[in-house]
This record gives sequence, C-alpha cells and structure tokens, in this order.
Amino acid sequence: MGWLAYAHPIFGAVVVGFVFILGHFGLRGRGSSLRCREARQLHARLGPWVCAAALLAHAGGVLMVWSVRSDLTAASSVHFRSGTLLVCLLLLLFCSRPFMHLVLVRQLHPWVGALTMLIAAAHVFFGMQLIR
Repeated sequence: MGWLAYAHPIFGAVVVGFVFILGHFGLRGRGSSLRCREARQLHARLGPWVCAAALLAHAGGVLMVWSVRSDLTAASSVHFRSGTLLVCLLLLLFCSRPFMHLVLVRQLHPWVGALTMLIAAAHVFFGMQLIR
C-alpha cells in the first residue's frame, strides 16, 4: 500500500493547481472586453468542477488517514482544518453563483476567492509537513 499513500497528495496538488487556475480566470475576467468575458465564462464553467474535486480530495484525505496513516488522526491536524476551510470556502463561492446580480455578492466574491487561494497555499504548506 505504499503507493496509495501518495494518491491524496498528488490529487490534492492537482486540485490546488486548479484552484489557482480558477482564481486566475476570475481575475482576468474583471473588465468588459471580449477576453474578459471569455475568462469569466471559463471561470464559471470550471468552478463547479474544482469544488467537486476539492470535496473528493478532502474525502480521499480522510480515507487515507483512516486506512493508511494510522499514526495520524484526521481532525487533529492543521492540514485537515485548512482543507475543511478550503472546501467550505469553495462551496460558499459556488453557492454565491445565483446571487451574483446583487452588488454586495459581486463585491465580496473576489475577496473570498483571494482568501481561498491563500488558504490553498497554506494547506499545501501544512500538508508537506505530513509527508513521510
């Protein structure tokens, strides 16, 4: 089962990469040009997939702790807490989609997205400390 222990870190790295790609498209979408509109469309299309992948990676991480890493407990690590926060923020951002016509939601969405990217970077940092 040695190789299985690396499934979550590899998939998690892919998910974090997509979080940053999603944020990149969101930032590029701020404007009124045709390129900005295309970036917004990509951001909107990619968002649900990134959210679903993050949920899957989180579940996979908990499964890895229970099945492979008997030296860890899932909820005790900062990595678990930052992953849970990351998933919650992605779900919050996803759930804000129907309310984007509201000015407050449109103003807060990029800031929560930027916070999500910072949490994703911290999540990688805390996860690197658990790799043995």
